Amino acid sequence: MMGLKGKAAIVTGGSSGIGEATVREMVNSGAHVLIATSMMNAVNSWHPDFPASRGQTEKKRKK
Repeated sequence: MMGLKGKAAIVTGGSSGIGEATVREMVNSGAHVLIATSMMNAVNSWHPDFPASRGQTEKKRKK
């Protein structure tokens, strides 16, 4: 994904599958990504510490 450095995104269903892959790709492209999910344990199991030079992630549990 090109042109995402410094951009913000919200990914719903970002705990696994296509959502997880999307989060990883966006962060690796420099985006700040908020992961909205009801399956926080799944995110916690793979959520890496991305280098500060790349994007950032935040996790929010959907109610």
